[in-house]
Amino acid sequence: MGVTVRSFWLPRLGHKPDEYEDAFAAEPSTGRYAIADGAGEGAFTGLWARLLVDGFAHAPNPDLARWPDALAGVQAEWNGAMHGRPLPWYGQEQVAEGAFATFLGLIVEHANDATHRWQAVSVGDCCLFHTRGPTLLTAFPIGNSGEFGNAPRLVGSRMPAEQAAARVCHAEGFACPDDRLWLMTDALAHWCLASHEAGADPWQAMEPLLAPEATVDSFRLWVDDLHATGRLRNDDVTLMVLQIR
Repeated sequence: MGVTVRSFWLPRLGHKPDEYEDAFAAEPSTGRYAIADGAGEGAFTGLWARLLVDGFAHAPNPDLARWPDALAGVQAEWNGAMHGRPLPWYGQEQVAEGAFATFLGLIVEHANDATHRWQAVSVGDCCLFHTRGPTLLTAFPIGNSGEFGNAPRLVGSRMPAEQAAARVCHAEGFACPDDRLWLMTDALAHWCLASHEAGADPWQAMEPLLAPEATVDSFRLWVDDLHATGRLRNDDVTLMVLQIR
């Protein structure tokens, strides 16, 4: 048994790749995966999102309950990157306020010959969906498309650990061979839940993206069709899929 990982990303329509402010990271050797969505127009939100996912994926401590305590090291990296940068006055104010992002971290461990155990931690509206064929087993931390809004919970680069801990949600479960664990940022997650609630099968619609021959262009064409038909809000899009073998 094992895990196969596929990841895709695109900046929002009309934006360049270097303006993409989501982030994702995978470390299959330790079973750690993460995605984040830099929030708003604050200072260097894309950098903060990247530091969050990299810090989680490469963290030595497997205890998710202590994840907020580990933020101090990531925050120090962000503040170090800001130090000494020549910025206009409004940029200096933004740095003083800090950068913010939504976040989802996932740990997948081999439990026995038939299953993998997964544990997830979340702040905000990055989502995890656990599916088995057409069946949605878990939707975390949002279970209904109507729950998405314009003010999700955020984790900040200057936020005390206690404040971050108060915003954290946890979930866990067991995955069997051929199950899928889908990690995605909010625009795509909203489409998935809305499609599912309408009686469609979004998981089957995304299954071709898991084929070995699927490329970034395959993902772009699929996302472009969702945009063209008004089914997907214009935002950065990130998808990471774990196939349990």
